[in-house]
Amino acid sequence: MRLYLTGRGGELDKGLGRYIAEVSPEFEGIAFNHKMLSRPFSEQVERTRDLLQTHWDRKTELIANSYGCYILLHALTDQGVFPGKLLMLSPLLGRTELRSQGFSSRPPMLKSLNRAFQEQRISKPAYLNITAGDQDPICEQAELEWAAKTLSADRLELLAGEGHLIAHATMERVLRDFFDYVIT
Repeated sequence: MRLYLTGRGGELDKGLGRYIAEVSPEFEGIAFNHKMLSRPFSEQVERTRDLLQTHWDRKTELIANSYGCYILLHALTDQGVFPGKLLMLSPLLGRTELRSQGFSSRPPMLKSLNRAFQEQRISKPAYLNITAGDQDPICEQAELEWAAKTLSADRLELLAGEGHLIAHATMERVLRDFFDYVIT
């Protein structure tokens, strides 16, 4: 089973969601679209946790993108070790400030997530790959390296020249490598 958690404003039948559905024999996910984002944060986390519990299996391949990564980390807090594979794409890990663009974002429950990281209450999945563009203004390299080390990631890949939205051809290669990886 392949699961997909979209980024903020994403849909399961468009963009990356559509691509994953096309190449996957079994596919489910959660779209963090306007409707889902209008729900309480705790409900977003619970819906994600419920989806994971339904597919808590070694054969599950989970792809989380941007805001979907942030929700997922909350959903994995104080849970057992997820037995499947996880690919975190362009993960939102905390506060974002793009001063040149006049943009600032502080996701909900950030202190709670930071505490969970510090207390090592987020278990690493059987296989964890964190991938982001090296030009992504939302994913700072130091923050990615810290998260990868804290979670004992199996792989951290910084994609040369890529921003927050990773080019289609590069994304196909990243997904192919992830799908082909066999947990030993």
